[in-house]
Amino acid sequence: MGDQATDAALAKFSFTDHIKPVIKTVFQDPFPSYTQQNAELIESTGAAPLYMLGGIHDVNIGTSTSSLILQVAPVTLTLTADQLAAYSVDSLTLSLDHSSSYGYASSPMAFRVHQITQELISSDDYLTNAVPEFNPVPIASTQSQVFDFTDSVITDSVAAPPQLRIPLPTDFGDALVAQSLAGESAFLSEFKGLFLTLDTQLISIPQQGQVYSFDIFSVYSGITVYLSDDNGTEISLRYPIKSDGVNFQSFKHNYHPAVFNQINLDTSASTTYLTSMQGLIPVVSIDDLDVLNNDSIFIAKASLIVEQEASSEFPTLSVHNQLMIVEKDTNTTFGFRNILDASLGLSHTDGSYDISSNTYTFNITRYLQDKIQTGAPIEFYIHANRLGLYDPAITIFNNALSKPRLEVYYSKINH
Repeated sequence: MGDQATDAALAKFSFTDHIKPVIKTVFQDPFPSYTQQNAELIESTGAAPLYMLGGIHDVNIGTSTSSLILQVAPVTLTLTADQLAAYSVDSLTLSLDHSSSYGYASSPMAFRVHQITQELISSDDYLTNAVPEFNPVPIASTQSQVFDFTDSVITDSVAAPPQLRIPLPTDFGDALVAQSLAGESAFLSEFKGLFLTLDTQLISIPQQGQVYSFDIFSVYSGITVYLSDDNGTEISLRYPIKSDGVNFQSFKHNYHPAVFNQINLDTSASTTYLTSMQGLIPVVSIDDLDVLNNDSIFIAKASLIVEQEASSEFPTLSVHNQLMIVEKDTNTTFGFRNILDASLGLSHTDGSYDISSNTYTFNITRYLQDKIQTGAPIEFYIHANRLGLYDPAITIFNNALSKPRLEVYYSKINH
């Protein structure tokens, strides 16, 4: 009888609470787009991310653009200086191996190629908002056109994958070939790099623009120079993108005034935004946890539930089924760390997306329990995954209508 009374006294009772979090939009900090460590990893493994070029004007957000900074490697010549002097440059082309596209397929696009005038130092880090000094007069540009990357390219009678191909002037080719005899250090001193950027006038109105992803280290990427001699003998020299060079993407954003009004508010915003290319990010804080701040509380399950705005311009994107919860961590490359326990499975590390209701659910059970026990402040971010950083997808959370909430199922031990 005594044992039964003791069991009853220690019985656990189940409770459910809905707690309102504070969700705001803040600017993402730039992170290293290039580091020497990453360049060495690319050089040793051949595994490299795709690099984006282009821009898009989202009707809800504004414009986001990505420019490319590329270093070209000198060609290994089998000709002597005297032999090379017999040839003259006929033409040359900068090519980038196309991987994927995103945006408005019928939008005309135009790009400019500038020479970088600032020395790019391989031991330095370059952030996602870095723009090196460059000659404002482009060495080449494309006409405004709708790029169709569906057809193969025929080069030297061989079919190659679709590419962005930009003709370069022959005087640039003359200098390129001449400097190839001087060695890599002298070559990079003369040709510090190329800055490829979008003509932003073409995305001045909403629902315009595309962003293209390229494999810049493909055998089809680089500069090819075509030469011939007086006898009609033709040769070609290929200058690849330098695999251990300072190559990176530079992002820029121009947001609509209505978006700016929702950024860095003191209280929960009616609308919060998550954009890629190191743009905007929702920050979540939870203060009202008095009911759970008790040693006798055991949290069985805690879920953060937010709903995507149904009128988002691209609501069917799967990329934001790849959202995760992160905390700031200055010791990591990207400035964040995943706060959830990967051993518990993807439902604990990534958002679970219900396409029928546009609802994301994040399981933060262990995280919340740890924070309550330590008394540490609760503040975290809804972030796109590693790949999501590099695509221009957008998620909008309408907090006024959908009422984001923290659902907590817990037990209380009756001492």
